[in-house]
Amino acid sequence: MAEQEKFDVIIIGAGPAGSSAAIRLMQANPDMNVALIDRGKPIGSKNISGGVIWGQSLSEILPKWWEEAPIERRIIQKRTGFLTKEDSFVLELSFPEWEHDPPNAISVLQTKFVTWLSKKAEKYGVNVFEGIAVDDLSRDVNGRFNGIIQAGEEFQTDVVIIADGANSRLTLASGLRREMKKEHYALGVKEVLRLPESIINERFNLESKLGVASEYVVGGLMGGIRSGGFLYTNKDTLSVGVITQIDTMNDPNFPPVNILESFKKHPYIQKLIKNSELVEYSSHWVPEGGIHMLPRLYDDHVLVVGDAAGFVLSNGIIIQGINYAISSGILAADTILHAQKSNDFTKKTLKKYEQKLKESYILKDLKTFQGIHSIIRNPRLYEQYPELLIGIFKDMLTENSLPKNHLLKLFRSQKKKKQVSWLQLIRDGITLRHF
Repeated sequence: MAEQEKFDVIIIGAGPAGSSAAIRLMQANPDMNVALIDRGKPIGSKNISGGVIWGQSLSEILPKWWEEAPIERRIIQKRTGFLTKEDSFVLELSFPEWEHDPPNAISVLQTKFVTWLSKKAEKYGVNVFEGIAVDDLSRDVNGRFNGIIQAGEEFQTDVVIIADGANSRLTLASGLRREMKKEHYALGVKEVLRLPESIINERFNLESKLGVASEYVVGGLMGGIRSGGFLYTNKDTLSVGVITQIDTMNDPNFPPVNILESFKKHPYIQKLIKNSELVEYSSHWVPEGGIHMLPRLYDDHVLVVGDAAGFVLSNGIIIQGINYAISSGILAADTILHAQKSNDFTKKTLKKYEQKLKESYILKDLKTFQGIHSIIRNPRLYEQYPELLIGIFKDMLTENSLPKNHLLKLFRSQKKKKQVSWLQLIRDGITLRHF
């Protein structure tokens, strides 16, 4: 970056949120001078994800994007369930119409996808800079933000868009958010496993280019660790990982990689990934604070988008984040375009960004599921309830069991075995309204 160069907008982070914002700005005003800065070299090397994009957010800026994006597979099946130490209870939903255009969900390898999206931004005229770490935001004599500090130099701009990811240093250093506690984050650990396309198709009962997205509640882990697992089909690889609540990881002899290994060794998962070859390992912070732990989303000359804003939702059935990132980047760009008309980039004008978010599905989703943590942080969800559920069905389907017992008797028997009280069931049942 040249010291004398003045940018209209500086975007920090070339992930889905930052690149989408850059594209929207240049589409609306090709004369803008927009800088898209990423600390990864090459761009995309710092971006990791389980790898499913839901919905049509990208269509707002790139119609028919699926014709050129590096898609691994179109998701037409959704699986979700519970895993105990040995057993499994998994529901499978299949939607053949998702095979048609536009795709409802796709699996991607995030590095390839982010690289492609940043190159699309570059084709629109965005100045893309890789391998550059931004140190802080700069302020004017009145203490208002007015740019960035990089390698000791100040670069002023009308607006900074912070899109530097879940563990955003800039929102913390600038005072836009407070220090987060352990319970506000989860740790995602993921592997990409190589497996021939033909074997993936056979094991998951798929046709070529069609895929499955699976999430599981993982029980039976050591020391009361609470974790969820995921498995997504790519073209000739599988994205396999766990997302673990950090405040439950108290055993130093059971590190995150062991949690993933435990998940992979479960009989249900093991048969799906056997004979695969490890090609990539990564870990990633996942914000789980919900709507009550969002940072300030705007200030004078500053907007916060994507993971940096905490726009992630995991409710046990679906994990969403990439679509929120894309949409929030577009809404931030629209807010800036509105501010340009009056040449006013103070928070008085930029507060329109928050209003746009409230009207969008992003904050509506987060508000709808604002109480989800009372469910996903319940230890009984990971141990007693999966065992109770599986125990009931196992008894029902075991020879000589069904004629002797009706369902209520089976339920009472298993409830007693798993030491679940009626009071606990009632209380936990009430919390399901947040689901």
